[in-house]
Amino acid sequence: MIMKKHFIFFAAAAIVAAAAASCTKVPEVTEPEVIDNPGDTPDVPDETLPEGMIYLTFTTGVESKTTWDGTDHDWADGDQIRILWGTGETDYVDAEVIDGQVTAAVADVDTYYAVYPVTGAFALREGGTIDFGIPILQSGSFEDANMMAAKTSKEAATLNFKNLTHIFKFHLTDDSPYDRFQFCTSNGSIVVNTYGVSFDSEGAVTIGTRTEEISGFANSKYVRLHSGMTPGGDYYFAVVPGAKYSLGFGLQARVRGTSGSYTATALSKAAIDTSNPCDITNLGNLDTFVHSD
Repeated sequence: MIMKKHFIFFAAAAIVAAAAASCTKVPEVTEPEVIDNPGDTPDVPDETLPEGMIYLTFTTGVESKTTWDGTDHDWADGDQIRILWGTGETDYVDAEVIDGQVTAAVADVDTYYAVYPVTGAFALREGGTIDFGIPILQSGSFEDANMMAAKTSKEAATLNFKNLTHIFKFHLTDDSPYDRFQFCTSNGSIVVNTYGVSFDSEGAVTIGTRTEEISGFANSKYVRLHSGMTPGGDYYFAVVPGAKYSLGFGLQARVRGTSGSYTATALSKAAIDTSNPCDITNLGNLDTFVHSD
C-alpha cells in the first residue's frame, strides 16, 4: 500500500517552554535497619546468607520518587529498584519497594548505588561511574523515560534519586490516526547513546562521556516510538541532557494500519534548552499540527 504523506509543522509559538520541576524532595537521613526478614522471605536467619552478605533496608525517604511537569509520581508498592555495589556481573540485586523501603541481601560494603527503572541499561564501573544507555526505540511511557540513579552509604542507606534524562511529552487526540513517531534534531546532533554519570561528595550528578560501551546501544540522531501508541493518551520519550536543538527538531508520523517508511516533515525553528535533566518539554497536542497534502 502506498502511504499517504502526512506532515507535521511546528511553529515556535506552538511549543510549550520547558517546565523546570523539582526532581527530588530531600528526605531526612535515617539510620539503616538490619532485619532478619527481607521482602517476601520471612523467618530466614542472617546465617543463611553467603559470607560477606547482609540484609540491609534502604529508605526512599519521600513518598514521591520524582516530580515532573508539576505532578508527583509516587513510589508504589512493587516498584523495582536495582541496588549495585560492584562491577561484577552478579554484584547487584533487584528489590521491591514496600512502604517506602527496600530490603535486600547485599554485599557488606561501605557504598551502594541504585538505579531505576530496572528495565533500563545501567552498568557500574570502577571509580563509581554508572554508565547508562538511552534506547533508540522507546515505549512512550513516563516510567521508562524517567531514568534515575542514586548513591548512598551503608550508614545512611537513603536513596536520593537524581534524574538523568531530559523528557519530551506530547498528547494524541481521541481520534488521532497516528500510531508511530520518529523524533530527530534538525542539525544532526546525537540525541541518544550511552553516557556516564558520576556523583560528587554532595550527591550531585555530572553526566558525561561513557567509560565503556554498553552492548546494544549506539549513537543515534533520532528516537522512535511505535509501541502502544493509542488515541487519547499522553506519551513521553527521553533524550540526553544537553543534546543540541538550537536549530529546532522534526517529528515524523505514520498513520495507523499502514506500512512503510515514516513521512517527511518540516522542522521547527524553535530552540529548546535540554541542558537540565530536571526539565520536561511539553510539545502539546501533536494532532493540531498535522495535515495531509
